[in-house]
Amino acid sequence: MSTATSTAKLNTMSILGFVFVFIASPLAVIFGAIALSQITRTGERGRALALWAIALGALKLVFGFVRVILAVTIGWDAGFFTYVW
Repeated sequence: MSTATSTAKLNTMSILGFVFVFIASPLAVIFGAIALSQITRTGERGRALALWAIALGALKLVFGFVRVILAVTIGWDAGFFTYVW
C-alpha cells in the first residue's frame, strides 16, 4: 500500500455532495459528478462518497418525479396525498 494514497486529502466536493443528498438532491448529483471528475484528475480520496451522492441524489429525484406525476394524475382531490405528504 502506498503512503501517498493513505495521506491524500479528502475531496471537499464529495463531502458536500453527500451532505446535499439530505438537503437538495439535484445539488447532490451535481456536486457528486464534479467531485468524481476532480478525484479522477487529482487522485484525492472520496470516490465512494461521490458515487453515493450521485446514486442517492438520482434516486431521490426519481422518487420526487414519481410523487409529482402521481399527484397530477390522481389529483389532489382524491384525498390520498393528505396522508402521504
